[in-house]
Amino acid sequence: NACAQAASWHRNGTQASVFVNISARELTELDLAQRVQKELRASRLPARSLCLEVSEEAVQRDPERARAALNAVKKLGVVIALDNFGAGQSSLSLPRNLPLDILKLDRALIQGFEHDRNRRAMVAGMIALAHEAGLTAVAVGIETNRQLAVARELECAVGQGNLLHPPEPPE
Repeated sequence: NACAQAASWHRNGTQASVFVNISARELTELDLAQRVQKELRASRLPARSLCLEVSEEAVQRDPERARAALNAVKKLGVVIALDNFGAGQSSLSLPRNLPLDILKLDRALIQGFEHDRNRRAMVAGMIALAHEAGLTAVAVGIETNRQLAVARELECAVGQGNLLHPPEPPE
C-alpha cells in the first residue's frame, strides 16, 4: 500500500503499518475513538502504527461531527489521511480544519496531468497546500513513468498506483 510509504515517509516520523478506510457512517459515530482504542488494545498495535483513511465526501456529509471524531482519534496518536482530495467539490479549507497527516490527491486529478497544464497547475497547488499545512501529499493513480516524473517535478514525494506497486492476489 502506497499509503504505507506515505506514512513511513511522513515528516513527523510516523511509521503507520495498518491502513483502514473509514466510511461516512463510521466517521460520524460518537464512539469511533472508543472503538479504535478498543481495537488497538486488542491487537496490541501502537496507535502510531494505524492510519485511518477518510474520504473527502465522508467528511463533507457532516463536517462538525467528522471533525470531532477525527480529533478524538488523533488524540490517541493515530495517523489520519484524507483520501480522494479534489474528487468532488473540494473546499481548500478542509485540510486546515482537520487533524490530518496525509493528503491523498484523487486519481482523477493525476490521470492526464502530465499532458494538461491546467490540471498540473491544480495538482501543484494542492501539493503546495499540503506542504504548507505540514502534511504529506500522495499522488494517487500513478500508472506511467511520465506521471511519476511530473509528480516528482511538483515535489510530491509519495505516489500510489499500479506503476509503483501493482495489486497483489488476495493470498
